[in-house]
This record gives sequence, C-alpha cells and structure tokens, in this order.
Amino acid sequence: MGKDNKNSQGPENQKKILMIDDSDSALEIMELYVESEFDNPIITATNGNEAIDILKKSHEDISVIICDYNMPKGDGGDVFQYVNKNTPDIPFILVCGEDPHTLKSLPKLDGLFEDKKVLPVVPKPFRKDGLVQAVKYIKNHGHVEQSQSLKKIHLNRFFQYNDLFEKNKIKILGHTENYKSESVFLKYKEKNLQYVYFEKEQYEVFIKLVYREIENELKSTHAVLDDDICLQLDGVQIIHEYLSLGHNFNELKSFSTQLASSILKTFKLNDSFEKIRLLILKHPHAPSQLAIMTSYLSCFLLQNSATSYHEDKFEHFIKAALFMDGSLEDEDLVMISNPDFEQYKKLSPSYQKLIDNHSFESGELFSKIFPNAVKEKVLIENHHGPQFNKNFHDFIKAGDEGNDICLFSLSQNLAQEILTKNLDIMSLKKNIKRFEEDHPSEKVIKSLKKLA
Repeated sequence: MGKDNKNSQGPENQKKILMIDDSDSALEIMELYVESEFDNPIITATNGNEAIDILKKSHEDISVIICDYNMPKGDGGDVFQYVNKNTPDIPFILVCGEDPHTLKSLPKLDGLFEDKKVLPVVPKPFRKDGLVQAVKYIKNHGHVEQSQSLKKIHLNRFFQYNDLFEKNKIKILGHTENYKSESVFLKYKEKNLQYVYFEKEQYEVFIKLVYREIENELKSTHAVLDDDICLQLDGVQIIHEYLSLGHNFNELKSFSTQLASSILKTFKLNDSFEKIRLLILKHPHAPSQLAIMTSYLSCFLLQNSATSYHEDKFEHFIKAALFMDGSLEDEDLVMISNPDFEQYKKLSPSYQKLIDNHSFESGELFSKIFPNAVKEKVLIENHHGPQFNKNFHDFIKAGDEGNDICLFSLSQNLAQEILTKNLDIMSLKKNIKRFEEDHPSEKVIKSLKKLA
C-alpha cells in the first residue's frame, strides 16, 4: 500500500496529493519538490494498480494526482482511464518521457488532450519549476483549458525585462498583479527555481513587448561589444518564439534583416572570435547561442576562405544561421548533431523524426518570410552536413555553391562542438581531422586550418 506522509497539514489544506511512480528515487524527488511549496499531505503509490486501489477507498481525500506513465502493474494510462471514468473532478498530471505527439496517439490517454480537462504534461526528467507550477496552477484554477498551455521563460530573462512585467501587469502564475519583480526573482533564486511560468496569452504579450524593445535597440549604436552580443542573442530567441507561435511572419522580415545587419557590423568591427565566443556562452538559450555562434564562425571562415565571395554572402550565411533551427520548439534538441549519438537513440520515434526533418521544415518556415531567398534556404536545408543528409557529399560537388554549403555546415558543426565542449579556438585543431572526413572540401578545410 502507498506511503502516507502526514508531517505537514494546514487547516485549509487537508486534502492529499497522490504521487505514483515505480521509481523510489523519482518519488522522493517529487515529494521534496512539492513539500517545499505546499502544505498538503502526500500519499504515494509505486504502480497504477496500487493507485487505483487507493482511489477506490479514499478518492474524496485527494486533491491532485501526479502520475508517471511507464510502470509495470498498471501504467499511467490505466490510472487516467479510471480517474476519467470514476473521479473526473480530481486533476490529473501526467509525468513522462514521451513527447506530446506520441501521447496523443495512445488510446489509454483518450480524453486527456481533447475534452477541455487538459492538464499539464510534465516532461521527464522533470524540473522542479515545471512540477511545482503545474500543481500550483491546478490548485488555484482547477482544470486547464486546452487553449491555456503553460509557457515559461528563464528567471534571468524575467529579471532582465522586469520593467516590462511590472509596467504592463503581465500575470505570473502563482502571483497577483501587484507583485514586485525583484522580490519574485530573489524568492525563486533562493528556492533554486530556474523558470517563471504564465499562461499563453500573457506569454504572447511579453513576446510582443520584448520584440518592440529589441527592434528599437537594433537601430541604436552601442559602444560595448557585450551589449551588441546580448542584444543579438535575445533577437534570435524572439525569432524562434515568433515562429513557435505561428503568426506575425511579416514582422520577422524586417526584424531579421536588421538583426543580420547588426551581426555583420559587429563582425567587421571585431577581429577576435575568442571575445565573441566568451560572451555567447553567457546566454541561457541554447538555440540562440548556436545561431549566433554559427553566424560569427561562418563569417570568420568565409573571410579567411580561399574561395571568392561577394559582400552579400555574409548576410546569406547569417540569415541562414538565424533560422536553421526555427522549427525545433524544444531547445534541448538543437545540440543533437548526429543520429549515432546516444541522446538521439534515447528519443521517442516521433522526436527522432522531428530532428530528422527539421532542416527542411526550417527551410520552409524561412521561405514564408523570404520567398525569393533561395541561397539561404539551401544552406538551412543542409546545415547539419552529412549527419542528417545522406546525399550531402554528392550535393556539395556543385562548384562554389557546394563550397558555401560545406563551409556553412562546417561552421554549424564547429559551433555545436564549441558550445557542448566549451572549446576555445586553439582546441579546434584537435577536431580538424574528423571534420575533414565529414566535409571533403579542400578549400574549406584549408580555411579552417588557417583560422585554428
């Protein structure tokens, strides 16, 4: 039978939170996270059948269910089916490693996504923020409407734009409109939380406000390299967020052109890639880091290349870098550069398919904004090189266009290496042989050796 933790009960919080997971360590972590924020007593079960027995005997005492999906002796789908049929008023949070595309196709979860009792699906391995805010939202508001998916931003980003939040009264989950952003920041820092959560409409308000602020800043002249790099990183993040929302593509045309011009201007004024590398590493958003790192690295390689180039080629490379991962909403996926990697093999089939196809889907998104920019689209579609494109080696044999594709994919691969392994420029010498095998272009490898 499940374990009942009755250490802390408040008069208004007599109902229990039921946690279900076949992993003792996962249960312990969930308990620690939830106990740090709520006074409700916690009861646990180690499989679905045990949880159903608990619900049959005392479902009136339970306020929220947090349930793992993959378990022997009754999985999360079995528990949800029982809850949906017998105790539909109890909010149900699913904790799992499967992606949403897979979950929606599972018969046992029929009703979880469609019938306006949609509740947060907390990805596994879960962060404290996600689990705590899901419980907090449900306790305050009950079931989550399908249109009200929860959004998050990094705590540092929240504090960076604190004036926008306070001035425009953007609602944060778990707080009233009259919160003080500095107090929220310090409280979350103390509790080791990394993200601030809010509803989708509030998230869209925030994105539009940040977009306008960055757009105005891009028109200004900055004397400090740190300011320019930070602004450019934030700009890439806004592009990706706009793409994930699926609208306002027209606005991105002038915005991304301004951003590309800012990057090119910064590149021309700075001859040290190492300074730029160190500044990029400070940013918490992986897709932005990768895009900006690829932008500058491709410019340095292009400038040192033995191939001939026109001035506008720099802008082609930069724009391709800004949009190359535009279809990947999950920022944890952008650093997977090879299907042979263990982290790729551990993904569900639908997530693997998402990575496999993202180069071409990102190219299609780019074409909606720049329908006549064929060169950039080709770079985007081939930015991973041979790792995700079996025809890559044949494709790059086509003269100067082949050299451009080779150089851009090489820049992207090197950028991933720099970010994941914290390489400095001198360390790149050790990687040249492997890149030479993957990117068989004599002129480009010569450029790389010259840079390194």
